Amino acid sequence: MSFNDFKRNVILSDIPQFDISFEGILDHEPTFNCLKDFLIESKSTELNSCLEKITEFRKMKSENKKTIIAIEIYDKFIKERSNNEINLPAEQKLKIKQIVNLLNNKTVESNKTTIENNEEQQQQLTIGQINNLMKQTFDELESTILIMIKESKFKTFLESDIFKKFIQTQKLYVLTEIGTPKIDSTFNYIHSLTNLNSDVFTINDFKFLKNKMLDNSKEEWDIVSQSKNHKCYLSTKTWDFGTSVGLQIFKFEVEFPYTVQQVMNTLCELEYRYEYDGELKRTDIVKLIDKEIHNSEENIPQNSLALASAVTSEIYKIIWPIADREFVGPNSAIYDPNSNSLIIGMKTMENKPYLPEAKKGVIRGNALGGWLFQPINNNNNNNETTSSGTRYIQLFYMDFKGKLPKAIIKKSIIARSKRFYKLGMKYLEKNEKRGFICNDDAGLFWCLKQNGSVAL
Repeated sequence: MSFNDFKRNVILSDIPQFDISFEGILDHEPTFNCLKDFLIESKSTELNSCLEKITEFRKMKSENKKTIIAIEIYDKFIKERSNNEINLPAEQKLKIKQIVNLLNNKTVESNKTTIENNEEQQQQLTIGQINNLMKQTFDELESTILIMIKESKFKTFLESDIFKKFIQTQKLYVLTEIGTPKIDSTFNYIHSLTNLNSDVFTINDFKFLKNKMLDNSKEEWDIVSQSKNHKCYLSTKTWDFGTSVGLQIFKFEVEFPYTVQQVMNTLCELEYRYEYDGELKRTDIVKLIDKEIHNSEENIPQNSLALASAVTSEIYKIIWPIADREFVGPNSAIYDPNSNSLIIGMKTMENKPYLPEAKKGVIRGNALGGWLFQPINNNNNNNETTSSGTRYIQLFYMDFKGKLPKAIIKKSIIARSKRFYKLGMKYLEKNEKRGFICNDDAGLFWCLKQNGSVAL
């Protein structure tokens, strides 16, 4: 199953990506039962047993049976020097003792009483009324015990084998019920990418792209093609994006002996894209979206802030008899000072009233992609940092829909990565002769100017 399919089972590497809350566990019965098992194993049985007895007290309908359980709780867990005595504040112990004395028809010493009723009124209370007082007191006792568990046992519980073995039997969505994804967790910034109703890029979208483009770990990527001029990677995990499920992400990287601005001006030039991106047939700007419009609401989380985006339509020519494909959605661009990179992002969308109807004989697909331009820095003899070129990374996830075989797509992408350095150099040299200008960038430079620097 796909990595971001929340119906799959939890794996160990998922756990550190969530902030698991004690309160979330209390509200999730199976995990709370696991916590109880941990308390028993860690020889904190008195805490667990007392909680169970309090629950039993609440469930009882008979006042006489409630009385028996209340006295049992006091004798086992509250009474001084009992075998299972819980270390409670003296005031709380005294309050419980007084009510239990009432249940036993004992007289409470007036100088120690904390109950507002006077002694004569206490003698007139029914067992039911006393048990109601007991219930309130046990509610307070339960809260005290839970705070003790949270402060002294919870961290150890999350690190225990009992919890790790249990949580791996649960579906991934359970982690969202007992916790929340951490700020820099993949699960935190994957949500907007799976939302095909969004016509803007967010900071979270760019965080996901940056993470995937700059991480070359063996756990995340397999190298499927390489030479002295390129490397092509295929993700070890599969991903779901919107209605597209179980697809792998491709990326490749090359290095060009030109500056970032020169490479960006060349590769973003539509005139050249139609030539080096052989299958690209047409690109149209559908709408330019200012970031201020989408961020007018108050209290929007920083990572969910919308960025200026250019909604475009791109049509790709596919070999006959397979129908052409169209990809419609927002593109955007930012500068990330943390990685000293210019990053372009692209994704598809659906269900916006302003979108034109798909052209006859053209199938709309789903796609996610990114381009990253990063200077290659070297230190010269004077210990000064100079740029010797540009590291260019292209990442994409494409679902062409229809019956286009995945094997053909994979073969085409690997071939593209192999020839990209040669093609890039051809158009860089061509653009150099005219001064590295970019006449038509399909709104990308407008987005970059609007968004500016965004620290990811």
